[in-house]
Amino acid sequence: VLGVGKNFEEVKVDGFSLDTVKYVADKAAEGFRSPVILPDDALKTSGDGSGILGALSTISGNSAGGSDMGASARKSAVTFKTLNREATNALLEKCRKEKVSVTNALTAAAALASTDFIDGGEALPGKERNYKVLQSLDMRRFGEQLDSCETVACMAGSMDLMIGPLPDRSGSSVRGKSSGKIGVAQFWDLARDGKRQTAAFVESGGPAQATRVFDAFMSISDGNNLVHLTAESAASQGRAYSAGVSNVGVFERQRAVRREGEPERESLMSKHGKYEIQDIYFATPHSRSGCLYQVSGQTINGEMKLTFHPAKPIVSEETNAAFADSFIELLEVAAGVREASTENVGESNGILSSIPPNALSLAALA
Repeated sequence: VLGVGKNFEEVKVDGFSLDTVKYVADKAAEGFRSPVILPDDALKTSGDGSGILGALSTISGNSAGGSDMGASARKSAVTFKTLNREATNALLEKCRKEKVSVTNALTAAAALASTDFIDGGEALPGKERNYKVLQSLDMRRFGEQLDSCETVACMAGSMDLMIGPLPDRSGSSVRGKSSGKIGVAQFWDLARDGKRQTAAFVESGGPAQATRVFDAFMSISDGNNLVHLTAESAASQGRAYSAGVSNVGVFERQRAVRREGEPERESLMSKHGKYEIQDIYFATPHSRSGCLYQVSGQTINGEMKLTFHPAKPIVSEETNAAFADSFIELLEVAAGVREASTENVGESNGILSSIPPNALSLAALA
């Protein structure tokens, strides 16, 4: 755990406190809720790599369940979707009414959409599961010395949302495709729960503690090797989260770096003379390790551009396209621009029909 050639005398505890200990204990306690990290059809061949036993195996220097010989072959399954201007505006207004952020709505949709596909296509009536959703955060907001964008820096971070237990096919219930107990009101309840968890994380000093623990993990522990062991695990197949959401926000509200000779930073623009940026799709790599279902989004020209990019073959291109359809429909139903329908879950024309013009040249994917 300490890494090659390191010992306890090198451990630096400056800044560590009882709050740091509590943060670590809370993270460890999440394992006792056994959040789902793989669909049932993948578990049949790999076993369950989540929870305390999987973590102990990794800490001991072994990949949980042995090494997955296909780990290096994992790639990103990719589907691009656009939430049109009407739906994006309606979602924003609904979020304001419900007193939550758009990101809170996206994490609720991610968890609910996951419930539609986690059973691997074999419905298990009455089955309920916990979901661990990785929510990306802009750490610039929490630093003691706020970033002035004068230099290149990595200031991304994240926190875990524990959601559930949720019945299988809960997303289908919200969309009116089954007779389950989850409805649109429950969608917004989940969004509010995400807001509550985020506020508690921030108010307890979570961003600072997370940074301290991560720094210790990378500088004291053999962090890169532990990540490698998790990625190679046959039991977890590199998955640590049920789902993940990264929402950049509105493109035109982002501040650019200060240009030479300019007194201050200006906002980014989607139009420059006769040129216009119509679409921007982005993604962070999760193929080797990360989330089971991952969504990355940004709003530009009033439309939300979403990239769905889980790791295949854990999630197939067809399942990812169906997941994307489910996710979009959840947002539309929650925003009130679509009536709950009775179409089959996950109908899709495949990945090619979901890629907008020139999207591949605009997306940076691992």
